[in-house]
Formats: sequence, structure tokens, C-alpha cells
Amino acid sequence: MIENLKELINPLGVTEFEKKNYKKRPLLIKGDKTKFDSLFQYSDLNKILNNSTIPHPKLRIYKEGKLTIFRDFGSILNAFYEGSTIIIDQIHLYDQRLRKLVSNTSKELGEQTLLNLYLSPPGISAFHPHYDSHDVYIIQLEGKKSWKIYGKNGMGVKKPIIDCILSKGDLLYIPKGFWHSAIATDETSLHITLGAPVRTGIDFLMWLTNDLYNRELWSSGFPIKIQDISEPTGLVTSQIKDHINQLAIDLSSLIELNVLSEKYSEYINCTLEKNQHFNFPIPSKSDILNNDNCMLNLDTNIKIQLKSNDHTISIIFWDKILTFDENYLELINYILKLKHFSVSILSIYFKNKFSYSEITTIIGELVKEGLLISYITYP
Repeated sequence: MIENLKELINPLGVTEFEKKNYKKRPLLIKGDKTKFDSLFQYSDLNKILNNSTIPHPKLRIYKEGKLTIFRDFGSILNAFYEGSTIIIDQIHLYDQRLRKLVSNTSKELGEQTLLNLYLSPPGISAFHPHYDSHDVYIIQLEGKKSWKIYGKNGMGVKKPIIDCILSKGDLLYIPKGFWHSAIATDETSLHITLGAPVRTGIDFLMWLTNDLYNRELWSSGFPIKIQDISEPTGLVTSQIKDHINQLAIDLSSLIELNVLSEKYSEYINCTLEKNQHFNFPIPSKSDILNNDNCMLNLDTNIKIQLKSNDHTISIIFWDKILTFDENYLELINYILKLKHFSVSILSIYFKNKFSYSEITTIIGELVKEGLLISYITYP
């Protein structure tokens, strides 16, 4: 099963990929024909389409860069027969295995990835030569497709960097900004593309601008001086110089204290898709607190940060923060480390330290926010 970046680019190692290719240059990885069979097949595509409204809400059809109009089952088939490519955006929303791949690669790359599907008839190109504003990983599931990858200077370069036939089981990595073109060969091609945004320094500055609004120094106005009309225009006053110096000192202090890096990491984590799962039927609140057969465990799909502040403990996840008194640090740490437990197990373990009421209050908060999954076990 292909579930993460390491398995996706196998047999190349992640360290070697990062050093030689990641964000630097394209890469072709030839694979066994069965490499992606457990990930997605034609039968999975048919299941998605046949269990959806017609047309599918995420379906697009393109031919040589132009959008094809379709209305029903017949018009979709006819468009494909006439040489149009069928595209399903965010195909991972409709398949559990693809969703897991997106979730894992998002965590690995620190960017919200997504998967689009492309079904192309023989000898046809869906788009004109172009470049993408994000990295792409082309996963060839069925058939073959011819790819030409050029440099960042566009199609003016006569010889492509990579000129290849992508076959079933192969993967092609194209970094942001590299021009490329693709055309199906003499057979139908089915591939999915993993798109991965590339965060830049400009993105960081845009985030920083919004974040600094909360600091009085940065949201206050610049000092002004009413100048005499006889003074040269464009004169920078000493007040403005002093204010800019204060801004620079404040920004430097934030950087030196690692405050910005920590806050930016938290922000990135909040932008990732909240990959949580419903687990009905779920035990009642009474069962969770009173039934010894009701077990709890941490939802491993959620990335959690635990921070100690002034007399408080913060559990940070997604875009939320839960705050508790610092006296409960040992209890919370214990809960986050356990694989399976019940309220009664915690009550026995901490019987001389925390009351039943204290334990159930914290458990109740964690269950309510979806951090803990509950289920009944039967003897």
C-alpha cells in the first residue's frame, strides 16, 4: 500500500530526493507495473462515478486547453470518444486510500497536498504546454503517456530536460515553474497528480504582516513632522528613523526568541486539512464516564502540541487551543501517551492525586473536541 512520500518515490530515498531533486529539478522514477495497484484502479474510478450524481460535482472535461461542455452521461462518453480528457479534482475526497496518502504527504511536506485524476484517450493532449505554481508528482496508474519537461525559461529551450514515456507504475516529479507538455500514446492513460504547494519567503511575509497587527508598535501610525515649505522634499526626519529602528529592534527580538518560527509552524499546521473521522455508533456521555467497558484512545490523525505557559497547560491542535491548570500536566501527559484506557483505569492510577470529578472533566473536554475516540468493548 502506498501511503506516504517515502513509499511513493521508492526505491529512491527521501534524503537523496531532498538533496538532489526536491524543488530543484525534475525526476523520473521507473517502477514495477504493480506498484500502484493497491492505491487506485479503474474499478475504484467506476465506483466513484457510479455512486455520484451525473455529472460528478468535481468533474471537468478538457481538450487541447479548452473546456468541453457536458450535461449528462451520454455527453460525457461522447466527449471522451471525441478526444477530451476527463478530470476529477480532489479525487481523494472520495477514496479512503487516496485521502490517507494526501493526509500523510501533507504532514511530511508541511503543505496541504491534493490529488486530481486524469483519464485521457489515445493520442490527445488536455492542455497546451504550461508550468504549475506548485510541485507535482504524476502517478501513472494505467496506460502510457508521453511527457516533455523543459526548464524554467519556457519552451524556448530546444531540448527538454526529460523526454520520456510514463508507463504503469512510473512516477514523474516536476518542481514548481518547470514548463511541460503531455500527450497520451496509443492507449488510454489513467494517472493521478499529487499537487504540493511551495511556500515562499513572500508567503511568510504576508503571514507576518497579519500577525504583527496584534502588536501595538506595528499597528500604530508613523510619527510625522509638519515640514517648513522651504525644506527639501523627501527629507527623512529623525522621528521616522527612530520609529523604523524601533520596528527593527522589535522584529529582531521576536526572531531571536524563536517566537516567529514557533508561531509560523503552528499556523502551517492549522492550514492542513482536518483529517478527522466519525466513528458512529459512539458511546453516550454516561457510558464514557461510568462504563468500565467503554475504552478511549487518542485520535492519531490529529497532530497535537503540548505547551506549558504561566500556570497553565495548552493543548494545541488544528486551529484550536484547550487550556488547563498546570496542576493537571501529569494527568494530561499520561492520557496522551496511553493507547487504550478507561476513566476507571485513570481513577485507580491517580486515586491519590486527582478526584474523579477532575478526571472526568478533562476527559469530557477531550472527547467533546474529538481528540479522544470512544468505543464499547464486550466481554
